[in-house]
Amino acid sequence: MNATREPTPTPVTTPVTSGTHAPTALPTAAPAPTTREILNRVLDDCERTLPDNLRLSRRLWPNLPAAVVLAPADLARVVGDTVRQAIDALSDGGEIIVMAHPTEVRTGAGTGLAPGRYLLITVQSSALAFAFPPEPPLTVPASVHLAWRAARDGRDAGVCLQVQVA
Repeated sequence: MNATREPTPTPVTTPVTSGTHAPTALPTAAPAPTTREILNRVLDDCERTLPDNLRLSRRLWPNLPAAVVLAPADLARVVGDTVRQAIDALSDGGEIIVMAHPTEVRTGAGTGLAPGRYLLITVQSSALAFAFPPEPPLTVPASVHLAWRAARDGRDAGVCLQVQVA
């Protein structure tokens, strides 16, 4: 009988290197979403749950800051909560308008804000006598300045959120 033998495998060894070589590059993390991307995602989510008698309009200026001092998740939560409370307050229907634009606060402006650059996000309604329900209250992080926006004729009232630009 002629028997054949499998060849014996030879181990492959990798030479040990000293610590002088650069480490293998780790994959880079995805870039943080921009302020515009965050706002559009939140407003898209809110639009999906709008009742038929409400319309949501957005007016986002083209020169929005890329980032603010508020974490992206907190910015999304605060804007989403504000829009959802406006939706709840307008049970009779109407239009909710979300505007966002950069603004600058200078010394002596009387706003209670430190001088600097801010993102101003306004959530308002075209309906008469727009008012947020008293419960649950709108809670915002300490880094967000909250102001109520009233109008003389009862139209276009709403909430302004001011967040410092990073």
